[in-house]
Amino acid sequence: MENNTHKSLRQMAVINAWFDPVEGQSGKYSLHANVAFQEERLGSEPEANVRFRISLKKCEVVIVLSSSKDLFKADPRTVAMTPPKAPITQERKQAKKVKGGISGAIGIFGSKPKVDLNVSGEAAISSDATSADTQVIHVMHTLHGQSKDGFHCWRVSGDYEGTLQGSLWNAVEEPRFQLIDKRDERLRQKDIERGLPPVAAIEVRCLREDLHIRDIRFKDDQEEKAARRRSGHDIRLKAAESYIRTELLNEGLRVGNLSDVFSEMTVSEMLVPLHD
Repeated sequence: MENNTHKSLRQMAVINAWFDPVEGQSGKYSLHANVAFQEERLGSEPEANVRFRISLKKCEVVIVLSSSKDLFKADPRTVAMTPPKAPITQERKQAKKVKGGISGAIGIFGSKPKVDLNVSGEAAISSDATSADTQVIHVMHTLHGQSKDGFHCWRVSGDYEGTLQGSLWNAVEEPRFQLIDKRDERLRQKDIERGLPPVAAIEVRCLREDLHIRDIRFKDDQEEKAARRRSGHDIRLKAAESYIRTELLNEGLRVGNLSDVFSEMTVSEMLVPLHD
């Protein structure tokens, strides 16, 4: 994504965020943010030799404040401590009509019942039945904590090892926290004159093992056939990892050695300026 304020691995994790001044409280701003997750398809460029699908299983959303920690801090009383969400159960009912018939005749002679083929009759059975099936909609769970570099973060995971899909938060209704700006008026005016407002950075970080990569295929048929004759999955996976690393570096995002399952990377980042 070519944007001075937003970098990401295509649309896999897209951040939207802004600061709002807190009404009636000078020097306080609420930070509103959301991250939208989806499965992304990579390798469509003519020069790419491999194509595949990629999504996230887990991640960490980190809010990095300005390096001037003495001037900006999050009000600890306002930090969003998101409670765990239970799976949503949805029940769907469907009415079914059952019809049937019984025909035949029964004659009774003495004490034993006997079928009398000379006497006939018919009885019809009709009933309405309702069936229901239940669908469980899995949701994303967040756990507030502190990143290894000391910033507020939310660790995100899905149900049952599923991938992350959809919007994480309601950005309007669920601000992450209120920021306290301790700059004096002289310093604030100086920043305005220079056109350099202080910024916060929101980063989506993960480990290599948190990436779900599937449906990997070489685009060249001969290369794909050769991969099938050898240990094809490993060869394809190495090609996909190389593609991912190149894309992240081109975006200016941090990425390590993807052959290491604990290798760290940043797959999305947004700079959020502080404006009055």
